[in-house]
Amino acid sequence: MMKRIAAVMACAVVAAGLAAVQAAEEADAKTQAGTLVSANATQVVVKTDNGVEKTVQFADAHTVTVDGKAGTHSDLKAGMKVTITLNELGRATKVEAKSAAKPVKP
Repeated sequence: MMKRIAAVMACAVVAAGLAAVQAAEEADAKTQAGTLVSANATQVVVKTDNGVEKTVQFADAHTVTVDGKAGTHSDLKAGMKVTITLNELGRATKVEAKSAAKPVKP
């Protein structure tokens, strides 16, 4: 009897661990970060940290911020670091951009 209880408890622990891993993967899938390649009124192209270019369509309702201030797609410039929040359809609902660092003059 004790062996059965221990086996059931072990299965429950494994199932809980798998559920936590799946939830973490889903949370990661809802954002896309990288360096902006291009942007227009309908989409953004971002190069991820592992070098893959991803094209993301804007959702009908979306926001853009640049350096913490409200902006539009025309404020997005190549080279900016961006974090894109995606909806359940994989479309961008929010784009947060940071201006590329300016070189320091000697």
